[in-house]
Amino acid sequence: MSEINVEKNEPKDVQQPLIEPEAVKLKSTIRFTPPVIKDDAEVRDEDLMKDQNDLKNSNLDISTADVIGSTDADAVDMADLQGKQTQVTEEYQQPFLVVEQPPAFPGGQEALNNYLAKNISYPSIARESGIQGTVYVSFVVSKSGAISEVKVLRGIGGGCDEEAVRVVRGMPAWIPGRQSGSAVPVKFTLPVRFVLH
Repeated sequence: MSEINVEKNEPKDVQQPLIEPEAVKLKSTIRFTPPVIKDDAEVRDEDLMKDQNDLKNSNLDISTADVIGSTDADAVDMADLQGKQTQVTEEYQQPFLVVEQPPAFPGGQEALNNYLAKNISYPSIARESGIQGTVYVSFVVSKSGAISEVKVLRGIGGGCDEEAVRVVRGMPAWIPGRQSGSAVPVKFTLPVRFVLH
């Protein structure tokens, strides 16, 4: 009988080069905490909501965590790395027309008048045509105070209607209206006056 030589393929110790993960440049962000009603004792320090002024005045993007990172354009948001972007969506609720506590512009009526005076640019077509009057704009102040559903109820033309809508859309968040102790969406009508001097 002849002998058959069978070569055994035993695994050899081959060293695989180590592949290091690429370093990711994280974007500096400030954490937005969605509002949840809880007993004070259940709220951890890191879950406290940020003050609206902190969020508004921050030059950082709003995300799912407080991150001290880079402000470079190519930096990556931690939420994108985690594969999820938390969005706060409000369940649609028919806006109220009359409530116990109506919504209010932060700082009151005088602050609203100052905001309008500072931000309205009189349209040149209206100025040249001598158009003046009051544009009535309706909008909804949501449960969070955000402005939406901006519409002209009665306009005067000459670009004033569009200007009134632009300024109303750019308003900061309002203090929401309340009914039975809860924040509710409220439909609001605002007269915006255009007067030539």
